[in-house]
Amino acid sequence: MQIAAELGLARDPAADAASLVWDLVHLHDAWAALLRPLPWSALTAPTPSRGRTPLELAVNVFHGLRRTIEAWSTGRFDWATDDAAREAAEAEALAGLRSPAALAGYLERCAAAWRGFALEAGDGSADLRRPVADPLGSTVEFRDVLESQRLHAAVHFRQVTHALDAAGIPHAGGGALERLHGLTLPEDPF
Repeated sequence: MQIAAELGLARDPAADAASLVWDLVHLHDAWAALLRPLPWSALTAPTPSRGRTPLELAVNVFHGLRRTIEAWSTGRFDWATDDAAREAAEAEALAGLRSPAALAGYLERCAAAWRGFALEAGDGSADLRRPVADPLGSTVEFRDVLESQRLHAAVHFRQVTHALDAAGIPHAGGGALERLHGLTLPEDPF
């Protein structure tokens, strides 16, 4: 999709659509394993990713994945077209995340929603190549939406782990991206 093209990354023809669904299950799990044990001060500390905190980056990722599930039902993926609406939705989610317990509940709800979607669409029988209207008004395959969200989740995950490493904060993020077949990330994490 456009983000990969803008970053100069080639589309991976070997990654089939169903594997992308399950890669995103893995990324949900990796994000949860990364965030849950972190101290609140680490979750709310700005990173070099436009000053956003790990908590804000996680909400940005999970908001995109929620919109991906909606695109499956509606045939329209509007996540990036209206920054003000997206930012408002993310701010609303962040307002409810004022404690580690609230974060844990949020992560569980997001994971349950994605796993439900994965069970419906990731068994290999669903047509994950069906058309979806993208934010620019053209049509892409749903598989392209999945691929862009996998890249988005992975890029932000790596940004958080790099920021934690730079701050000397131990974390559970090491190696989490290695199992994502064919994933090519930009050289600069930020």
